[in-house]
Amino acid sequence: MKKETNRNGFTLIELLISLTLLGVALGTVYQIFLSQAEAYKAQATIIQRQQGLRAALEVIAREARSAGYPLVDQSFLNNISLWIPNSFIPKIPQAVNPTGFLTLTPGGSDPDVFSIITVLSGETNPAVLAHSSSIGDTTITLALSGSETNDQFNLYDLIYIGKTPELAQVKGISGNVLVIDTDPLTPGNQGLQKAYPAGTELGEISLVSYAVFNDRNDPSGKYHDMGNPVLKRKINAGGFEPLAEGIVDLKVSLTKPELVRLQLSAQSPLNAVGGPAVQGKILTLKTQIFKRN
Repeated sequence: MKKETNRNGFTLIELLISLTLLGVALGTVYQIFLSQAEAYKAQATIIQRQQGLRAALEVIAREARSAGYPLVDQSFLNNISLWIPNSFIPKIPQAVNPTGFLTLTPGGSDPDVFSIITVLSGETNPAVLAHSSSIGDTTITLALSGSETNDQFNLYDLIYIGKTPELAQVKGISGNVLVIDTDPLTPGNQGLQKAYPAGTELGEISLVSYAVFNDRNDPSGKYHDMGNPVLKRKINAGGFEPLAEGIVDLKVSLTKPELVRLQLSAQSPLNAVGGPAVQGKILTLKTQIFKRN
């Protein structure tokens, strides 16, 4: 009687071949998955940079549209250098010389510097007078607490009172009372030229400047991290504060007194995945700005 042999199952060679093929298949799937993940990360990086670029452009455009509002006093523009304290004016990356409500300081092959004289709206700006003021007064009382007044105003800030506005410099702060000078051309503190009732609007005027810092115009890395260009914003006597990272260029053209063309360019990080087409890619957005007045 013959003994039957079981032919079911795999030989060792068949098993090794199967495992090899399975490994190749799994490796291929993993490579496809990794490639898709890298592409997703690269796209997310670009989207994030585009969002920062768009947000920065909107901030500048919004403030530029209101440049000069509600200031209509021509004597202010004629003597602008006497009204604006030296500490308000940027000296870096280029020296700015304010000449109007909008000032363009061309950078040539480097980014431009763009400066705006405007009223930045906030919870305490503009404010109103708590009490009526008379002609000749050199002090005014605000309908703010002392802490709110100190948070909003500093010495030598510029303010407007009423509409059509009267301009003044802040020469002293005591609680919610401001000591003012309505004529920097004349020694001493000059008083109000008009009387104002309680509730009259009063607001701080700001010189806002935008500048891009990079390895060329800031070679010491004092105002940016080397290799990482950044768009910064300066308000009055404060220092430059970051607004958007990765911005490599700011270009502005004043084609008409009321029309501004603005262009911002950003760069995706050099370590972004996705290959040479993604790494260091330049993203550019443009807009036209029509001044409010």
